[in-house]
Amino acid sequence: MDGSSPKSPRKPHKGRVNLTVREDLLREARRQKLNLSRLAEEAIETAIRKLKIDRWREENREAIEQYNDYIKRYGVWGARSRRF
Repeated sequence: MDGSSPKSPRKPHKGRVNLTVREDLLREARRQKLNLSRLAEEAIETAIRKLKIDRWREENREAIEQYNDYIKRYGVWGARSRRF
């Protein structure tokens, strides 16, 4: 060994933010002992992922349509030799 150790993954720095949440939801979340910070992070990550997917689909819509048209017209390569 060369004496070096693999770098451990760093936790991302967390920032503070103020959120306004309906009081009934907040009461129930506290009653259920939910981790509101984790829930907010998960919801934000999900929203970002969905926006990126939607943006990618829109940016590639024309190419996807052209590919689908090609497949409709000519079929999938090797389809004639498939046995299922």
